[in-house]
Amino acid sequence: MLDKVAYFAVIAIAIVLADLAQLRHVRSREKAAYGSMLAIAIYLGVIYVAQSLAWPNLDNLFDLLKGPAGRLVHFMS
Repeated sequence: MLDKVAYFAVIAIAIVLADLAQLRHVRSREKAAYGSMLAIAIYLGVIYVAQSLAWPNLDNLFDLLKGPAGRLVHFMS
């Protein structure tokens, strides 16, 4: 587990450091969008590091959308 924490920390820090220069010159709306995407990435990283967590992830979101999408496709065809 320690190796996963190290991998995730290195990647997250590298991404933030690479984007830091561009973030200084953007509007607050773009910073909010970047922050929300970063929060989602950190959430998914925590799930990756601690595999025993039964928290919802992207698969659960897609499973929620599968039923309405199937009905929409059936209605359109």
